Amino acid sequence: MEEAWFEFRIGELPKACLLLDISERTQPFVFVLRSILQGICEMIPEAAWPEVGFLGDSVRYSPRMLLLRGDRFFTENLGRCRVLGPSLRDLTEPRSVVILGSGPILDLDDWLGFAPLRQCTLVKWNESISLSDGQHPEEIFGEMAQFVEWLNASPQRVQIRAPNAVVIGWDNPDYDWAPVGLSAGEASEPESWTVRVGFLGESPVEPIAEVALSSGMVQSQTLQPSAGPMSPRWRPMTAAEHSIIGQWARNGSVTLPDGTQVEAGQWELAHDGKSVLLLESLQSQTRGSFVRIQLDTFAARFQPTESPAIIVGDDRIVIWNPHAFALETYAYRRDTQSWEKESAEQPRFFPLPTRGQYGLLL
Repeated sequence: MEEAWFEFRIGELPKACLLLDISERTQPFVFVLRSILQGICEMIPEAAWPEVGFLGDSVRYSPRMLLLRGDRFFTENLGRCRVLGPSLRDLTEPRSVVILGSGPILDLDDWLGFAPLRQCTLVKWNESISLSDGQHPEEIFGEMAQFVEWLNASPQRVQIRAPNAVVIGWDNPDYDWAPVGLSAGEASEPESWTVRVGFLGESPVEPIAEVALSSGMVQSQTLQPSAGPMSPRWRPMTAAEHSIIGQWARNGSVTLPDGTQVEAGQWELAHDGKSVLLLESLQSQTRGSFVRIQLDTFAARFQPTESPAIIVGDDRIVIWNPHAFALETYAYRRDTQSWEKESAEQPRFFPLPTRGQYGLLL
């Protein structure tokens, strides 16, 4: 098994492309085109604005440029033929393409089955119009918000995974853990998606990030290798804490002076409406993360991990799943080359492979 760390930062995302049918049939709808461009500028962040072009032409414009040129620019271009060729020929990278049309696309048959057409959303002005004669799915122009969303290249969700590997740590709390990897919802700034993530799996570990855009398109991006986190220093614990941990390790519980029996791992108690800490040395540590505890004959010490996952063997991890509010153990099965959840209940305090060491979930 290999432990490998990577860093993810959102890279450049492909902008959507809006192709406007500007043939003679479109003349009754020209006045709406300006409203569409205004909607794009108002409802989509500028960094994610789509490129805009005319069906049958290869030139692209920004929405703002077309607005500045005014309605006259549309009327000057009226009469262009409804053909895909010049518009799709240079679309070499996957991106969302929306075609707003007012009649049949004349060369549609030439593009059936090819990737550029598969990534196109055909939108017609009303039910009486057909763009593809049933050969390609079609939408009807309705709510402006829905139409603009098809053109929005803003990131909506990120999922990070690696085949045959499991996530063992990450440094961005906006990401949620799942057996298939990490995922995070919408963020206000691109930097908010940045995360350093560690995997455990068979070499080579090759993670990938899938960025879902508001338009519905999913863009794959790579992660860069990164150094793992530095191991925090070991910190001493008190003699009383050494005694408690020793009884946990030997008996599975400890009996307090007042006769209360406390199960192993139950380090925080409620007493008279107040929280009482049996292990006060851990007071400042992050809840929901693990600490390693080294128990020797005369002393105990701990090492924080700041992580909700901890390796408990060459091919086993224990992780705190906040959604299930439970500790879960995952083991790697070499016959299926997959990580599978074990059914046995996982205690909060448990031995680690290194002699005298224990894991404790805070």
